[in-house]
Amino acid sequence: MRVPSQYDSFETEVLKSDKPVLLEFRAEWSGPSKSLAPLLDEVAREYGERLTVASLDIESDS
Repeated sequence: MRVPSQYDSFETEVLKSDKPVLLEFRAEWSGPSKSLAPLLDEVAREYGERLTVASLDIESDS
């Protein structure tokens, strides 16, 4: 499962994670972000027990 990271939970979800983290910095308007979404979902399903897949919206205020 992909974890939606926000700035207030970044430390616990990313910096203090007990597993490696694949972090996507994304924006809603970004074509590459939209293109990567299905691939990152697949990676999260396949490697979810060994890896945390998270996305951080770079334009979010929270």
